[in-house]
Amino acid sequence: MARRALLASPALVSLAGVFFLRAHAEHVWRPLDRAQAAARLFACSFPPFYSASGLDFTLAALDAVTAAVPCRELGFVPDSTVVDFVRQLDG
Repeated sequence: MARRALLASPALVSLAGVFFLRAHAEHVWRPLDRAQAAARLFACSFPPFYSASGLDFTLAALDAVTAAVPCRELGFVPDSTVVDFVRQLDG
């Protein structure tokens, strides 16, 4: 019997937002509009270019994600203080 690690199970938590990470001299963030966010997500994905229906599914999924949750670019100093910075973004 195969064992599953459940590393990517949607049953564990819901998606509250997306951060695109970059190194920066201080902790900063900026919102991305839906088109920017979808383009960034598409660039990070592995779409099936060989399949029109698969590509349509991928684009629809990216559209659904960018409509459902805020997408932001997060510039950060690589230390533990970024955790509190992120926690304070939504109050």
